[in-house]
Amino acid sequence: TEKTLLDKATPPHILKKLLKAEEVAKYLRISKSGAYRLMQTGEIPVVRIGKVVRVREEDIESFVLNTKA
Repeated sequence: TEKTLLDKATPPHILKKLLKAEEVAKYLRISKSGAYRLMQTGEIPVVRIGKVVRVREEDIESFVLNTKA
């Protein structure tokens, strides 16, 4: 039998969330338009699934760690 993408053997670090722009904004404590801007400019990488655009949780964490004040 084929394994499903997210079966019980999948390591927890693979199961991180895909976030909407609104969730990105809350996570970073910025406006929703600010989150969209970061996503559009590529400062935060996005995942496209058809017309749906999401951000991997680990990409936001990486963005925060690598952004200087």
